[in-house]
Amino acid sequence: MTLAIGVPDLSRARQSTVPPLARMAGVTGTVEVAFSVGASARTSIQTTTAPDSLQLAAKEIVQSCVCRRTTTDRLYLLATIDYGVDTAKAPLSLVP
Repeated sequence: MTLAIGVPDLSRARQSTVPPLARMAGVTGTVEVAFSVGASARTSIQTTTAPDSLQLAAKEIVQSCVCRRTTTDRLYLLATIDYGVDTAKAPLSLVP
């Protein structure tokens, strides 16, 4: 995962990989997952836009994220996961 400016460091996160069934079927695409991170560093998914074969994997990646928090305010973040044939890239950015 790549973090944009203003996004807190991750203390742990799942590696972004292409789901096996999607890879075998040749499914590619971009998944956007809007989520929030509270003071306890827990993630809560708000919305997801994705093909069905990629949606579950994208949600699992985001739910595995644990941010290091120093403030109590809620952060709203957007993960734009780009699934290629064999690779996946997942930059995280703040929602304006």
